[in-house]
Amino acid sequence: MKKYAFTLAEIMITIGIIGVVAAITIPLLMQNSNSKKFTAQFKKSLSTLNQAAIGAQAQYDLDYSLLTQINDDATCKSDTLAGGQYNFCGLFNNTLAGQTYLGKYGNVKGANLFSPYSADMKSFSVENFLFFSFADGAIVAFNPNAKGCGVGVGNVITTAMLSDKLANCIGFIDVNGPTPPNKEVQCAEGTTTISANTTCKVTNGSMGDIFPVVFHDGAVEPATNASLATFLGGNGKEEYELTEEEKLAKRRQFDKWEPQEITTPMSKADCEAKKESLGIKSCPYDNDYWAAAVEKCGGVQNLPTEDDLYELAKKVYGESNCNDSTQRCEGTPDFSQLPESFSGLGSCYSLWVGSEGGATYAYRRTFDSSTSYRISNHRNNSSIRAVCVGDLE
Repeated sequence: MKKYAFTLAEIMITIGIIGVVAAITIPLLMQNSNSKKFTAQFKKSLSTLNQAAIGAQAQYDLDYSLLTQINDDATCKSDTLAGGQYNFCGLFNNTLAGQTYLGKYGNVKGANLFSPYSADMKSFSVENFLFFSFADGAIVAFNPNAKGCGVGVGNVITTAMLSDKLANCIGFIDVNGPTPPNKEVQCAEGTTTISANTTCKVTNGSMGDIFPVVFHDGAVEPATNASLATFLGGNGKEEYELTEEEKLAKRRQFDKWEPQEITTPMSKADCEAKKESLGIKSCPYDNDYWAAAVEKCGGVQNLPTEDDLYELAKKVYGESNCNDSTQRCEGTPDFSQLPESFSGLGSCYSLWVGSEGGATYAYRRTFDSSTSYRISNHRNNSSIRAVCVGDLE
């Protein structure tokens, strides 16, 4: 009986084909794996930095906008907020979980760690940056001249701000420290720029482990369109392709605001347990109606700002009857300008603002039969309503 077998030539051809397929697919699989890993690590690092900012607000009533001193390598090794060192190093040394100060750029293992190749980021002198590591090995780097990083209540970050008043507030996160690839995330479609609203698509091939970020007020956000696209899943979304004016207009779609009566206050214990996730600074009351409003809306960022409610007042009382410097309106209101959902409020009511004014109170805006004004109010007041303005569809 005849026996059949593969010839040596056939075996070699088969092995060659397998090798070619492996050479093509394995790098793609590794790219995809790294892309998912870097994205998850970036989001985790952003969360860690934002938790540090929230901790500084809660413990020291400070945020990035209130840091007044520059950072020096010699003192960053021991700077503390408690000791009066109101700078980035003091904030990180006191509130950044599992942090280790690494020193200046040249002292960090792998001094060629950050080699930006997006046009905007090349203008930053990263060789002067200071470095901290997280417990998981990620690195955050920032400009030693970073201080006073704020845009103000109700304002949206613009490209002009990133090039001017926030220029020293831009840093970066390297999600896996000195481990390669040590390259900045880039746009596969679109131009990588600090204009975060510019269209950008990040693919596995353009993914990096270095993500530019901007520190401001009580938050840390992506600073480039590529960082933002990564955070949003690689493609961005419609909201971030809008201009700043269009985003504000979307937020102020008053016909979609529905006032809510806050009938059940939040206890002090509940407030303390949830304040970090909700962005609340302090919890003074055991019957806190403002904190309950914040929870109902999913965080302070989803309550209206002072500017949001002033725009609403101008719509009701007429722009000519409102003073922009005091944000006060006087005259006969036309409540017919409001959506039907406001009709049950009557001729005199107040709405909570999403900002605290001190240890025991928050701000509200009153609308009555002759005037509208912003005023501080103790948070145990049950008569003030809330509207949620975040993520309006």
